[in-house]
Amino acid sequence: MAQRFQPLIEEDLNVGTEAVWVGAPGGGQIRATQIGLHTVARGQLSYSATWAPGVVPAGDFANTTLTVPDATIGDFVMASHDKMLTNDLSIFGHVEADDTVQVIIFNPTAADVTVASGTVAVLVFPAFGAVLPTSEVNGTVFENDGTTPWVGGAVSMTVDGEAWPGGDATTNGSGAYQFLEVQAGAIAVAAAGGNNSGLTVPPATLTLDIILPPV
Repeated sequence: MAQRFQPLIEEDLNVGTEAVWVGAPGGGQIRATQIGLHTVARGQLSYSATWAPGVVPAGDFANTTLTVPDATIGDFVMASHDKMLTNDLSIFGHVEADDTVQVIIFNPTAADVTVASGTVAVLVFPAFGAVLPTSEVNGTVFENDGTTPWVGGAVSMTVDGEAWPGGDATTNGSGAYQFLEVQAGAIAVAAAGGNNSGLTVPPATLTLDIILPPV
C-alpha cells in the first residue's frame, strides 16, 4: 500500500529581526520567527533606545547605557547608531555590569562632530565554550632544617606528567609559592631537589609543602 507523507507545518527561513506571518502548506498563515545574526544573541533580538549624543568633542567620547536582560561581563557586544553618518567616528560597546551595556561613540579627529538624535542598538552575544573548573596549588618550601623558609627560589610543576605551561613560580619572603587556574590532574612540584605530589580536585586548593634535601 502506498503511503503519502505530507508536512503538517513548514517555516520559511526569513532573514531579519522580527516575527512574521508566512503561508502554511495547507492554507492560511502561521507565525514565523525570522533568523539572522540575532538568533544567537541574548534574547534573540537587538535592544534599542533613542539616544542624542550631540556634539562629540575632538579626542573625546559620548556614552549611554542600555538594559539587556541576562547580559554578563565578558559577553561580546555589537553596537550601532543610525545617525552616525561619518567614518570619522567609532562606536563600540561592552557589558559594564549584569544586564547593563554601555555604548561609546569616540571621536579621534581634531574637530568636534555632531551626532543627531537617533536609535542606538546593540546585539549581545554570550561567550560560547566550556569553562573547566580549576584549582590553586600552593605551599611553602623550607631549607633542609624543615623550618627556615627557602626564599627567592624557583618551583616547577607538572600536571599529569606535562610541564605547567605558565612556567615556574618563585618563592616569596616567607618561602611560599602559588600556581593559579590549575586544571584537575596529578600534580608534582619540585624545588632544588625537593619534591611533593598530590591530586587536584577543582575547585579545592591543593597545598604541597617541600623540604629541601641536605646539600
